[in-house]
Amino acid sequence: MRPRYVITGGAGFIGSHIAERLADSADLVLFDSLRRNSLASTELATLPTVELVEGDIRDRDAVLDVVRGADAVFHLAAIAGVSSYYNEPEMTLRVNIEGTANVVDAVVAAGVGRLLYLSTSEVHGPEAHDVDELSPCAIGPSSDRRWVYATSKLAGEHLVLRGGETHGFAATVLRPFNIYGPRQTGEGAIRNFCVAAARGESLTVYGDGSAVRAWCYVDDFVDATLLALEAPAAAGQIFNVGNPAARATTTELAAMVASLAPTVEVRSEQVSRAEVAYRTPVIAKARDLLGFEPAVSLHDGLERTLEWTRSTMLEEVPR
Repeated sequence: MRPRYVITGGAGFIGSHIAERLADSADLVLFDSLRRNSLASTELATLPTVELVEGDIRDRDAVLDVVRGADAVFHLAAIAGVSSYYNEPEMTLRVNIEGTANVVDAVVAAGVGRLLYLSTSEVHGPEAHDVDELSPCAIGPSSDRRWVYATSKLAGEHLVLRGGETHGFAATVLRPFNIYGPRQTGEGAIRNFCVAAARGESLTVYGDGSAVRAWCYVDDFVDATLLALEAPAAAGQIFNVGNPAARATTTELAAMVASLAPTVEVRSEQVSRAEVAYRTPVIAKARDLLGFEPAVSLHDGLERTLEWTRSTMLEEVPR
């Protein structure tokens, strides 16, 4: 019998990639507000094994309706993106915290045995340099709206893990470190650079360009997620998921993209927002308990992402 999985935020960037990987082997329900619709770039919604349900994660009854009968729930629905943190800070907190509480309550009420929660590397705070799951979680000052997302996601981790402990379902938290790839919407340095390169425009590096990130291609992240779904040892655990070998400063990253589009230039622009100097993971736990190993190099991932971005741009040109 085919399993039934519910993916909240299933029309988003990462959610749509998880759905794409599972569509042949499972019946899927994608619950999403369509605030960011990466699903539109796929044929997933036309498949008989995929049901798209449009709704708000804050609607308790709607969440319970979609969760009933599920073998597992992937909870990805959230407001994300730095501009959202600054423009909609209260909304970010309410959607992410209230929505996660609703999902936990629905999992308990429906008797679902498995919940995987997508958190964020931002719970490690402003200096996340080679952090593992036991590294301190550090939120920046409450006076800076930059940290509402990390606050909401850390609260979600506790709701999910404590819910699993209290009610007996298998709960797993995944902390993604800078996931990128085709179909990414909203903000992100690689997406911004690839869009500009595909248009033949200058690549803009905000700030001094010294911030370091370890970039993880979306296919690798999906690999880790599905390993966590199947691994009994993942229950009750947190996993940092990323590609420590694919690290670069923002300036180096821009140069790599520019090397794939030699006609574009790189320019700098100062910003007043709080900068996060490092965001790099230690993934020994995911390696040991899940057998996870990232396979896509930064160069190959950038090449694939730019190629997809260019093909999408060509489709958008009026004929």
